[in-house]
Amino acid sequence: LSAVIIAIIAVMSYIPYVGYINYGVVSITTIHIVVLVAALLFGWKQGLVAGTAFGLFSFLQALTASTVMDLAFRNPVISILPRVLFGFLAGIIFDGMRKVDNLPVRSILYIVGSVFMTMVHTALVVGMFYAFKSTMGFGEILQSIMGIIIGTNGLIESISAGIVVPLIALPLSRAFPKYNAYDIRKKKEIKN
Repeated sequence: LSAVIIAIIAVMSYIPYVGYINYGVVSITTIHIVVLVAALLFGWKQGLVAGTAFGLFSFLQALTASTVMDLAFRNPVISILPRVLFGFLAGIIFDGMRKVDNLPVRSILYIVGSVFMTMVHTALVVGMFYAFKSTMGFGEILQSIMGIIIGTNGLIESISAGIVVPLIALPLSRAFPKYNAYDIRKKKEIKN
């Protein structure tokens, strides 16, 4: 399962306009959606795996890409650490939400959780960016512009996650209940 998630993230990282949608100097990511789906369906461990893969491929992508934004992500503390924390925290949050038995309420929680966790991801990345801005050699104006761009991207990414993650995760959880972390726990409770 981990290998499949990592492979999806790897493919999305290197196919243009799939994992990173570039327009001018700005790059919006869609890979966070895979991390959220993995965390929602399979729990914090797969969320951690997906977040780590997201961070590593983001770092590798930054080393080979040429936009101004990519320069900041050449620092592994900015590209890897926030993504690892994001995947782990998303798994913890969704683990709690999966315990809600009412499907309509759980669906709304998944939407809110996806938006919230994407905002957390953006906050972690922006926080690391500003914590390490002096080591990157950017001028003050460029730093301000990059902060605004990252914040704007975060809004777009949050809205897309709130729409797309539940649309992917809910049907998958019904189609493959034996892989759903919540259903596995429920089966163990029934046996005891």
